[in-house]
Amino acid sequence: MDVKDFIQVAGVIDQAEAELLVKCGVRYLGFPLRLPVHREDLSEEAASLIIRSLEPAGLGVLITYLNQASEIVEFCNLLGVSIVQLHGNIEATEAQDNQRAATGFGDHKKPRDRTASNSATT
Repeated sequence: MDVKDFIQVAGVIDQAEAELLVKCGVRYLGFPLRLPVHREDLSEEAASLIIRSLEPAGLGVLITYLNQASEIVEFCNLLGVSIVQLHGNIEATEAQDNQRAATGFGDHKKPRDRTASNSATT
């Protein structure tokens, strides 16, 4: 995927907003969930329903501070997302475990060591 084609809007609050954003050409909708500091914009159940209704599938992006590979993959499966944007500290081995566990999640790039940074993506 070319980065110039990557448009994501985070903080989707309901189905109507999600549909409007997709209609306006937004390719990826971000859902910040399981946050340590901010209030979530909607429940996990509501996010899952919206994500699973998106056409084409694969537009939903989980945004989270989780840092354990097994928990991240389990949550992605629960929501129906194949893309996750990680914030906070995550050990390189956890990012690699997440990558291996996410087989079938789509096109993945080799994770970079982000232990001391603010975010990591798989």
